[in-house]
Amino acid sequence: MRWLVVMSALVVGAASGSGCAENDQSIVIQRFAGSEDPMGCMLSAAGMVSISRGSMYPVQGTASVGYFLAPAVLNLLPVRGTMATSEPNGVVLKGFDVELQGSTAAVDSAIPGDERKRRVAIAGGYLAPGGTSISISTVEVVPPATRRAVLATLDPASVSLPQLNVKIRPVGSQGGLDLVGAYVTFAIDLCSQVLITSAPNQCFPTQDQLCVIPQ
Repeated sequence: MRWLVVMSALVVGAASGSGCAENDQSIVIQRFAGSEDPMGCMLSAAGMVSISRGSMYPVQGTASVGYFLAPAVLNLLPVRGTMATSEPNGVVLKGFDVELQGSTAAVDSAIPGDERKRRVAIAGGYLAPGGTSISISTVEVVPPATRRAVLATLDPASVSLPQLNVKIRPVGSQGGLDLVGAYVTFAIDLCSQVLITSAPNQCFPTQDQLCVIPQ
């Protein structure tokens, strides 16, 4: 199992939540960050490496491995504070809403009901308005039980690569009120093994920047 690097936010737990006011133009996921240095396994808020698609496959010798993403979040609310007044549009990033859906009936039905939709709480820190700061958080979007369940549906002889689609949106607090951004979908290819032979149903692990996302 690979270890996550220490980054600007920490996953502290998971809980369901509701009652947020959605504002698609407030806090947004700009990208999913990848490692700037595969040898050092470091993420940087100012870095340019991003991940557009993932892969998930069985891991030997690890009983409990999930799947992590590192969303980079911006606060796009306008700057309203002045030298004489406080800034009312600052946002504290407090979590992410995560929804899981399989691309096939078998994968979708394998997702445990309590893990299909959930809120993951994080200590994401303060986001200044005007897109002037970025918060990068490590988020376990696929819990270990879900990983095991969906991978168990695969036929190793099949040449197809079904997907587990992750819908994720940021949740913040502004002036004591909760607000949420728009959902972004991240597709994860499901495969029986890593690309090492000519067998079917294989993943290309390099797309995950492996030192950042444990497989």
